[in-house]
Amino acid sequence: GGMILHVPLVITVSSAALVVFVTAYLIRKLSSPARFYSPRLKDHPDPAVRAGIAKIMGEYKNDPRIVKGLMDAFIHEKFPGVRLQIVQSLERLRAPSSLAFLEEKAKLEPFPSVKHAIDTAINTINGKIKEPRRSEIRMTRGKNLPPSGRRLRNFVLFYHTKFNTSVYFL
Repeated sequence: GGMILHVPLVITVSSAALVVFVTAYLIRKLSSPARFYSPRLKDHPDPAVRAGIAKIMGEYKNDPRIVKGLMDAFIHEKFPGVRLQIVQSLERLRAPSSLAFLEEKAKLEPFPSVKHAIDTAINTINGKIKEPRRSEIRMTRGKNLPPSGRRLRNFVLFYHTKFNTSVYFL
């Protein structure tokens, strides 16, 4: 009768081991995005690629090296479009460590659109602008929305148009 007990135990142990392995693998993979992206954000010859890299870097929450990489790149970046994307990524990351940097850059930024993005980012990081929760937004993807869902979607789109930020989660 020992066999019947033995099989589920093996499955449980192996699935637990798999979870541990996959978690360790993902942590290792995701712990190096800053090492991968930061040099390319600074040195890639194509500004469109640099802007794309800056946008991707905004996906990595809670990584101080990503924040540092974005701030370092901003200092050297000559293209306002790329600077704008860097600022929007810093805004998405909401890292308090970037506040002093953004406040300093707001005083020096010559381009109005980038300056506006910096001011918006500062307000967001300070918690003055509330971003709609992702769970609320996910339901706005459906075609047959209830009136409340439609109102929310229209509000989200209006909000982003009004404040000129990219709608990156719709």
